[in-house]
Amino acid sequence: MSDMPNNNCDDENDDDASLSLIDLPPEILCHVVSFLPVVSVPALAQSCRVGQSICDTETVWDALTRREYRIHLQPHSGFSSKAFFQKILVKYGRYLGLWQRFDLEHYGSLHQFYYHDHALHFIEWIPPCNPNVLSNLRVKHFFSIGLDLEHNVLINAEPKDRWLGGSIIEIKDLKDRLWLDLSNCPDLTLDPLSWFEELNHFAMIYTGAPYNRGEHQLLTMQFLSLYHKRTNLCFQRLKQLSPPNPSEVPIRPGLFKGTYGPHGIEIVNLQFQQTGDDETEFLCIKVTGDPNIPFDQVTFKGNLSDFIVLSSDEQADLQCLSEVLPDKNQPKLNWKEHPAQSLIIPNQVQTRSDLPQVRNAQSRFLCQCQIAGHGFRHPQFISGHFLVINDDLFAVLFIELASLSFYHRIQTDLDRVCFDPLSECESAMSADAIDQE
Repeated sequence: MSDMPNNNCDDENDDDASLSLIDLPPEILCHVVSFLPVVSVPALAQSCRVGQSICDTETVWDALTRREYRIHLQPHSGFSSKAFFQKILVKYGRYLGLWQRFDLEHYGSLHQFYYHDHALHFIEWIPPCNPNVLSNLRVKHFFSIGLDLEHNVLINAEPKDRWLGGSIIEIKDLKDRLWLDLSNCPDLTLDPLSWFEELNHFAMIYTGAPYNRGEHQLLTMQFLSLYHKRTNLCFQRLKQLSPPNPSEVPIRPGLFKGTYGPHGIEIVNLQFQQTGDDETEFLCIKVTGDPNIPFDQVTFKGNLSDFIVLSSDEQADLQCLSEVLPDKNQPKLNWKEHPAQSLIIPNQVQTRSDLPQVRNAQSRFLCQCQIAGHGFRHPQFISGHFLVINDDLFAVLFIELASLSFYHRIQTDLDRVCFDPLSECESAMSADAIDQE
């Protein structure tokens, strides 16, 4: 197939001196067609031979793909941009973006559909091992969707994954939710040695240490929850609010990695929203979750009007911190008008991170932190402090628990549809290696 069509059309009257659209040079016609609505392109292809020839031009579909999906196909010999658009993107392109698993009762997970190397890929972003909150996310490949040499659609499970290797994947769509049905999954419970090897491998991934039955009871729960739901996976779009004006908030909203003690590092979503009385609330929601505070639940919340300034002596006294309450009779302080404060951590407080000592906080706010018993029983909010360190780092002091958790911004631009190059998520999680973002 020639990339640029010939304009000669048998349907035209050579005696007609007036010019029509099809008299334009082929490269101009292709450029014009690339601005048409996608649904109009097949109609143009049926209008005349020139229209059909133009609509068969690969550069037209390259341009449509860039416009509709922000994907640069970089076609090569044997690859058809038209076939990829019509057979892959029309059916699966709507899945591009961030997803959250929601069928595991307590545990969520962060996933993404993205394009690379003439295929769509579905991956999971895994937090770093506790307590390395500054470390990068890691990636696990689930499957890819591409075309074979005859332009047939292929859905290939990640062959290196012990749970997915050889699986047959069926993708179902229900409104804004994504359902994966996997058949032919290996049953590791039939071989005790394989079962223990997989449990040990799982512990190495999530804790960085071999499996220890006494120390990894929570990890065992997570492993069993994931394993027994490995054939039916359900996802929902990750919920995100419209970003506020950066000058109106002390830290940009977004996804962060946070430390949660024995539960390890979890992914949370920091958001801001306006209230009816023109005040700004902050809200931090778990994306992953654990048996105490599951995914989609608030981990802490507060109001920017509850900005406080404390002396070093006040900060060092945990009892004093517990007695700091909003005073409606006092004028509200404006966080924009105060410089950074020194940060003193009481000796009784356990710091859940490997961070070097943090000496200053840009701002400090009263907040409410949610705690609950196992299974999210008897949830309640306790007093806390929201400490903004810089635009990529904040901390939350759970006063009654005498615990300080740090949260670090996920640096990878997860909103990108196209990873180019794929150096940030190049290889799959396997028994031999786990790559970083």
